[in-house]
Amino acid sequence: MAEYREFAEGDEITVGKVIEAVYEKGVFRPKKPIALEEGQIVRIILPEVIQTSYIGQIDKRLRQHFGAWSSGNPNFANNDSIDNDLESEYASSNERES
Repeated sequence: MAEYREFAEGDEITVGKVIEAVYEKGVFRPKKPIALEEGQIVRIILPEVIQTSYIGQIDKRLRQHFGAWSSGNPNFANNDSIDNDLESEYASSNERES
């Protein structure tokens, strides 16, 4: 048995073991003995292999849209400008509440 994995589902985290098995005639057969009770239900998660070239294609398609939108404000991505706007808005909302 190999490494432990965690699988999150809602508010629960399931900790399990990675077990190598062979699929034959509709049945998964573990390659090594495992400690399970007869009839115990287990969850089998099959990994999918994605070619890195496919991920590169997705990345390239996404990146072609970078900078495609403009707000018309040359400082829209300026952190100092954003911080100043937030500070001004926060100060004016506190003045209204006082």
